[in-house]
Amino acid sequence: MESENRIFFELWNEELIGLPLQRRALISLQVLGAQLGRYDAETQTRALDRCIQELKRLENEAMDKAGAEAGLRLRLAAALGMLLLIVLW
Repeated sequence: MESENRIFFELWNEELIGLPLQRRALISLQVLGAQLGRYDAETQTRALDRCIQELKRLENEAMDKAGAEAGLRLRLAAALGMLLLIVLW
């Protein structure tokens, strides 16, 4: 980094761009990158903790959404099966 004479968070953000992340996760990581290397260890640790909590929250939301979608697909398949039985009966 020093040989390129660039700021850490610029390099951090460039690397984040290629990652397949939700917008909110990307923003959390960009905020983290802006704080790393700029402040004392305690402040950086708090920034890491906040980012970890936000990413865990986003993961839980995604898992809940996936579970709800899977349940909907299962109910639709069951309804289609019942409809097919009625039609064929």
